[in-house]
Amino acid sequence: MKQSKEGKKMPGVKRLHQESENSGKAEYIFGHMFGVIGVLVGNIDKLFCLPVSASLQDGDKVMRKWEDEAYDPVSHVVQIVRDAFSVAVVLGDCILLLDAYFFTTSLLKDMAQQALQLDRKLSIVTRAKMSILAYTQPIAHGGRGRPRKKGEAVKLKHLFDSEKEAFTTAKVWLYGKEETVEYLCMDLLWGKGLLLPIRFVLVKCGDTKLILACTNVSFTAVQILRLYGYRFKIEVTFRTLKQLLGAFGYRFWSIYMPKISRFAKKEDNDPLLQVKSKTERTRIVQAFSAMERYVMVALIAHGLLQLLCLKYSSMVEKSCFCWLRTNSGSVVSEATMSRFLRRDFFIQFHKQVHLAILQIIRSRMVSHNNSDLPYAV
Repeated sequence: MKQSKEGKKMPGVKRLHQESENSGKAEYIFGHMFGVIGVLVGNIDKLFCLPVSASLQDGDKVMRKWEDEAYDPVSHVVQIVRDAFSVAVVLGDCILLLDAYFFTTSLLKDMAQQALQLDRKLSIVTRAKMSILAYTQPIAHGGRGRPRKKGEAVKLKHLFDSEKEAFTTAKVWLYGKEETVEYLCMDLLWGKGLLLPIRFVLVKCGDTKLILACTNVSFTAVQILRLYGYRFKIEVTFRTLKQLLGAFGYRFWSIYMPKISRFAKKEDNDPLLQVKSKTERTRIVQAFSAMERYVMVALIAHGLLQLLCLKYSSMVEKSCFCWLRTNSGSVVSEATMSRFLRRDFFIQFHKQVHLAILQIIRSRMVSHNNSDLPYAV
């Protein structure tokens, strides 16, 4: 997720390209880029993407090097995989849902290395670019020479026309409703220098055409379709973090930070390399860390809201504290739960006078003679 930030003395701010197809967004912005990993939680009635980690993944290389001289800078594509493996170490084998931007050879190479080191299996379900080129399995021959590593090249986008008779029709539950789709499933080799077996699923849904890819060839085409449909939950999480919790509304900066040039080129040296004082470096790193911690606190609050929604939605529905425009089902949204908590929080304090937190608050309350209120905190 890319968040616009105009602070010229804010660590980590750099010129970023917007991949969004929305014409209302600028092609380039100055800001921060966060990588977020979330876990799907919930039940058949409601699924949430519970965020478990967030970190700034661009413009941070010099500061990470200050903190750890052995730090090996990697691309944010690889960093996402490593963050996912850190979650898999706790939860076990996982399926990682990604957008087409992340489907690269470097990602697959690092994924294989991490799987060997951590003894965890991570399957990837992602969307591939329409221009993707893959290869069939090589045909064995009895002649002399080195065995072939790959077969014929296949441009997948051409299969929508040349193999349209081979497409299968199925009904799949996508984005909260049942959709009729046509799909073609093929196992091909992909990846420069890797040639890993990838299961590709060509999908036609109305006028929409897309290509899905999965590193686990045991998954069926319908399973891959349903799994990729859950990827949009991370976008809903971003919206809630922005609009409901203000997770990216921070304003941390450092006076020791060199001013960011709006006209700097990609090949120019990072201005942070000019900072030599240890004290100045420490101050800049503190401002940088404060931003990540601010976002992580918001993620914790967001996760607590989601868990409360899954477990205590019936209490919200029974209270009838507000009018809902639409029926949200058996599980309410995070916004509804937050409004309920704001109203119910002080009511419960009034009822539960024995709570330890109330005793602490009362012990810190002092009389205020110049106020109409009996006490002031």
